[in-house]
Amino acid sequence: MKKQLAILAFLALQSATSFGQDAHYSQYFVAPLSINPALTGFMDGTARAMVNHRSQWASINNAFSTTTASLDGIILQSKIPTGDRLGVGMMAMSDKVADGLLTNNYFAVSTAYHKAFDKEGNYTLGIGLQGTYSQRSIDAQKLVFNDELDRYGSFTRTSSDPAKTNNGLRRNYWDVAVGGVFKGRINDKQQFYVGVSAYHLGQPKMTFLGNNQLTVPLRLSFNGAYEARLSDMVSLSLLGLYTQQENANEGVFGAIATFGRSYREFDKTPIFYAGVLYRTQDAIIPYLGLEYYDVRFGFSYDYNTSALSAATNGQGGIEASIVYLLRIPPNKKIQYLCPNNPKF
Repeated sequence: MKKQLAILAFLALQSATSFGQDAHYSQYFVAPLSINPALTGFMDGTARAMVNHRSQWASINNAFSTTTASLDGIILQSKIPTGDRLGVGMMAMSDKVADGLLTNNYFAVSTAYHKAFDKEGNYTLGIGLQGTYSQRSIDAQKLVFNDELDRYGSFTRTSSDPAKTNNGLRRNYWDVAVGGVFKGRINDKQQFYVGVSAYHLGQPKMTFLGNNQLTVPLRLSFNGAYEARLSDMVSLSLLGLYTQQENANEGVFGAIATFGRSYREFDKTPIFYAGVLYRTQDAIIPYLGLEYYDVRFGFSYDYNTSALSAATNGQGGIEASIVYLLRIPPNKKIQYLCPNNPKF
């Protein structure tokens, strides 16, 4: 128990002071507003709702737990040029560290405009902007201080530390992010997109220790995907995301196969997904998904392969997602960005 408390305290302290990395998902492709504002409205449909949940390192007493809900869609289609798309969206995220000792809450609003270079929308360039209100807090009831230690080695005394007497610490800040995405449809069977984004452009000051020099470091991300339709019932997507924040960086790369007739044909038949991703120097991530009537359920598991596997017993992160896509069949008033946007 003492070992777990020590690990939890270390995790919370590191997160509260170093700001090494933002919360992230293995299934980042179904949490698009968390990686690139330009992906707002980037879908083959009218609107979508997404929920993600991740629990990491279960063997260390709920070391990390992250939940995100987002909603985005396209608007004013009759007011903008054919092939263009204006997207708006919002996202709420709660990230808990060390069994809730440290909690990060975010609420973001984003918009993106996708400009088509042709009437069919085969090639488009999108620019997105996102504003975020963030709150970071420490639960003082989960903290243990030296002055609580009695002469018998037990924590029975009352602490006089300000964090304990004030029932914790809380800090709020505003932030902004920008992003871009370029999409190309090579032919009826192949398409791709590449994107880049920058978060924490304002370098907001954020510290519990009174050091005004500590800021949230800039996060740069590069993401992309290539999708090929191998047959009428099978397609393959190659995808990747690379992120750098301060001295931390990571890449998630992999392939996901789709089995079943494309949902874009409005055919109400089940579609199955199976694939595997790899987080560099960290974990192998198998992924399974099922889509039916415009709802996709996804499940993935991070099997830890780094040196941390000794502490985690190979248990990385369990992750689940639900995506609902609202589609209105194309008509004279609604012009889609293209008939075949990448799924991942």
